Amino acid sequence: MASQKRNNQKTTTARKKVEQKTGQRTTRKAEPKVSAAERKKAARQESIRRELTACALVLLAIFSLHGCFQKNAVPLRFLCNLEKGLVGAGFYILPVLYIWTALILLRSGKRLMRLRAWSTMILSVIVGAFAQVIRPGGAVWSISIVKVLYRAGVDGHGGGILSGLLGNLLESCFSAVGAVLLLILLLQALGILKF
Repeated sequence: MASQKRNNQKTTTARKKVEQKTGQRTTRKAEPKVSAAERKKAARQESIRRELTACALVLLAIFSLHGCFQKNAVPLRFLCNLEKGLVGAGFYILPVLYIWTALILLRSGKRLMRLRAWSTMILSVIVGAFAQVIRPGGAVWSISIVKVLYRAGVDGHGGGILSGLLGNLLESCFSAVGAVLLLILLLQALGILKF
């Protein structure tokens, strides 16, 4: 309260100095007030954006689930290879996570909605990192690591790019057992954030 009073006195003093130098009276610009109608419009636009994102996630879930069983369609193959190449074994839980995230977007208010949605989607990366850590051979670092991790994720032998990098990093720093323990702790932390 006292600091606010001092700030007001400083601005008043500064304004008076400017008025004395220029000979013109300065006025304080009023901050634009947001009307109730503008707030309603912004809330409506945010709601529409969340609903459209939820619909897109449901479509992704349907296509990903269909791609788990049907490998002949070119667009589905591209989508599934992209998802497998990014998260590896986490691909198999992605349809469930897409639906879960869509439900979070539809039922949540603004309170921690983005944090809950992101923590849900990160679960697939953690599952892929588990697959990367427990695979035989240990952490592999090379110049073409992105290509190797992508190919291993698509073939189902590793964690993909995102999960593989996380798994390799944790395994290199903390060993396989330490990496698994850290991933379990990370899963628990994400579980706490979602609820």
